[in-house]
Amino acid sequence: MIKYIIQGYEIISRQKKEILDILSKSVQKRLFMAHDNRKANTKRAIQEAMVSLLKTESFDDITTIRLAKEAGISRSSFYTHYKDKFELIDSCQQMLFNQVEYIFEKHESNKAQAFLKIFEFLKREQLLSALISANGTREFQAFIINKVRIFINTDLQDRFGREELSPVEREYSSIYFAYAFFGLCQSWIAKGKKESPRQMTNLILKLFAALTKTTINVLTPKSWTINY
Repeated sequence: MIKYIIQGYEIISRQKKEILDILSKSVQKRLFMAHDNRKANTKRAIQEAMVSLLKTESFDDITTIRLAKEAGISRSSFYTHYKDKFELIDSCQQMLFNQVEYIFEKHESNKAQAFLKIFEFLKREQLLSALISANGTREFQAFIINKVRIFINTDLQDRFGREELSPVEREYSSIYFAYAFFGLCQSWIAKGKKESPRQMTNLILKLFAALTKTTINVLTPKSWTINY
């Protein structure tokens, strides 16, 4: 009789231990998820603080103290996630670099589509707008200008028709257009992006046509098919 009681107790003990293990793992998982959520929320708050400060201050003038205060966190909390403001901006820029690269590569054969997607990206992505603005980082601005220059460089000779361009002329023409595009983006951002991405794309296409002395169709629902 005692033997059966002991066996019963051992079975109950094992079951109890298994239940406690399951509960422990469940609690640990929830705590881990909560930690991840807090970490993600803090990073988001820091990025939003950077966007907010770039509206009125240049990146060079922004300090870690200002970032932490704007984000509503302590300096130690900031340093838990980033070594300094440069590590913060590098991580943000790398993500944006990849997305911009993807747009240009995907629509390499369709300039209108590429510019439309860039303007749409600018319209919804506040951090991208902040980095391109007059207060943004020179590194990211140089990246955008260079990407546009390379993107339209191969197209210039075809659009100039019989008037053959030398390598130097083609290079300077692409630089001219790239800076015109960048300046247009900065002005659009500074004025609150009131015009639609489609309107801005049409303007860029008209400027490109004027540069190359060719006619080009603007984006309209009937003349262009845009795949979203």
